[in-house]
Amino acid sequence: INWSDWSSDVCSSDLLYGHGIEREIAYLTVHSVLHLLGYDHVNGGLEKTVMREKEEVVLEALGLAINKV
Repeated sequence: INWSDWSSDVCSSDLLYGHGIEREIAYLTVHSVLHLLGYDHVNGGLEKTVMREKEEVVLEALGLAINKV
């Protein structure tokens, strides 16, 4: 792993999506663990929806939910 590239990507995503770096790192961690558990989003549809819902449940439990208006 090239940590320099990874940290640059995290900071870019942070700016792009408008949330803090703490949430971005947590999101990437949760997303990766869900992949390790067999979840996927590549084909879209229900699989993607289920994975995104699970990501948000975990992030909310960590106090890092997206503030929806």
